[in-house]
Amino acid sequence: MQKTVNPLHQAVSLLARRDHSEFELRQKLGVKGHDDAAIEEVIRVLESKGYLNEKRYAETMLRHHAMRGQGPQKIRYLLTQQQVSNALISEVFSESDADWFSLAAQVREKRFGVNALPQERAQRYKEQSRQMRFLMSRGFEQDQIQFAMESLESAKQEN
Repeated sequence: MQKTVNPLHQAVSLLARRDHSEFELRQKLGVKGHDDAAIEEVIRVLESKGYLNEKRYAETMLRHHAMRGQGPQKIRYLLTQQQVSNALISEVFSESDADWFSLAAQVREKRFGVNALPQERAQRYKEQSRQMRFLMSRGFEQDQIQFAMESLESAKQEN
């Protein structure tokens, strides 16, 4: 005989490991075979108790991915994939104290070092493009990438 598992217990177990978005929690409970009415009730209970909090989830995601060296565009995309509202994403980013410019410079330095770009024009352009593409793939915006590249040049001039 197969025992039925309480969806509330499963949801609390998932949230005990890490924060989840409402969308993500709905998906996971649905995969476990719970019906929509039971999932709705669980979501309502968890939100009322403060166990499920979309803003806290967004703040945690922002902090986590910024610490991993990912830029604001990528983090916004990840939050959008979890169906976090655009208004909440904007709110969390505006309240954040992350310095995306210095993070872009740190990520560039960690990946490519502090060595100056090659002097030969073609090689210099190729290397600059490669580093800029890397920062773009990490989700940094154009002005942040430009700052990171300029900080490399200013560091070279100081030495």
